[in-house]
Amino acid sequence: MTNSFEKLVSVAVCDYAEERLSGTLYNEDEFIFSNEFEKKMKKMLKSEHNFYHKVTLTRARKAICLAAIIIAALFASLSVEAGRSTIANFLLQGSNGYDTIIVNNEGETTYPLKIEKRFVLTALPKEYELADESVSDDSVLLTYSDGINEFTFDQYTKADYEADIDNENSENTEVVYNGQKYLVSVMESEEYISTDIIWDNGEYVFMACGAFPKDKMLRICDSLSNE
Repeated sequence: MTNSFEKLVSVAVCDYAEERLSGTLYNEDEFIFSNEFEKKMKKMLKSEHNFYHKVTLTRARKAICLAAIIIAALFASLSVEAGRSTIANFLLQGSNGYDTIIVNNEGETTYPLKIEKRFVLTALPKEYELADESVSDDSVLLTYSDGINEFTFDQYTKADYEADIDNENSENTEVVYNGQKYLVSVMESEEYISTDIIWDNGEYVFMACGAFPKDKMLRICDSLSNE
């Protein structure tokens, strides 16, 4: 009886979810995002292994929404807390396939709430030229290119920073370089290497992504300088 009931509820929720997702509320063709949102999403989607790239595809997004609705309907009474860890002064909320990064601002009250000054990486190879720039009150998103590969350097305010990094295909570690703690995420194969580095200098949070080995990326990040 129990199995039959669960199956009935599951089918009913699936039908409801499909109807909701096919409605105008979830129709991508009828919703227009702001230019600022489009620029930020474009930045996030440039890294093929980035979690957002996997979940923003239409079919994947609908499958995830459907799964979430079914799970919530069948197991609403259950609560499972994902594992948490601390690395490079960031709080990592672990989940299947990715970690959510949250700035650990406990006890800090003096960091800027807006971008009051901008930073650059002076050790970035000179063949990389600025190809795109997106600036808002709480972020500066820069994309450089050497004609083949891209390098992104982002600056964020600490107040509401949150991001996701892959934890299945990448090696994520804490590295201390010249006294600064870095969260280093490396994805490497025979064909390519991609290194993401995130750090907090006490004022802002920075993220650099490039097709360089970890040691070279750390040297580039260590060249952080106020414009």
